[in-house]
Amino acid sequence: MSVKSDKDAKDAANRFIDLYVDNGQKPCELTFSVPKGKYSGKQRKALHVWCTMLAETLNECGRYQVMLSAVNGKEIEYPWDKDSVKKYIYKPMLKALSDIESTEDQSSVDPSKVALVISKHFGETGMICPSWPSLRG
Repeated sequence: MSVKSDKDAKDAANRFIDLYVDNGQKPCELTFSVPKGKYSGKQRKALHVWCTMLAETLNECGRYQVMLSAVNGKEIEYPWDKDSVKKYIYKPMLKALSDIESTEDQSSVDPSKVALVISKHFGETGMICPSWPSLRG
């Protein structure tokens, strides 16, 4: 059973206890624990939107990624995208701040902490980063 709220958890616990007692077992106590502050699906979507917006901002400011050409050894500039921002900017900062390598393992507070530090860094160079996406306004 998928438990999505406190009421669902209480209902599931009561059904379990009713079944347990109905089968002649002694009354029991059942404890549920829900991990607090887990990274949510909405935050995952917000991270992807923010990485896309940051990529667009970097590209508009002319701050492209650079790699060395295997042909002539010269630098080649190419644009940022959502995945490259997440891989080369967001995840290294997440690792530095929280010692977490996967965004799936971060807490609910990590995305805003990471985005704030990244925004502060780019802000010191004169670039204004996009705000973290919010449904609240």
